[in-house]
Amino acid sequence: MREARRDTAFPQLTVREREILNIIAAPRQTTASAAAQLGINPKRVENALTDIKAKLGAVNRMDLVAMARAAGLGTAP
Repeated sequence: MREARRDTAFPQLTVREREILNIIAAPRQTTASAAAQLGINPKRVENALTDIKAKLGAVNRMDLVAMARAAGLGTAP
């Protein structure tokens, strides 16, 4: 059930944005570690996080992570 919830969480996000959010919401993950996992530039991760915060109405990164974890993101698939 948690996996299904994770897949449907935040339908306003793109697949890539949801992927970035899932990584960032995991414990001890940084922008650099997310970028390395995805094989993209850290600046792209930062830009995506800015877009995600705007779409979800998050005030800051901590707020964004809390919202993601409440929705079941930030855990292993």
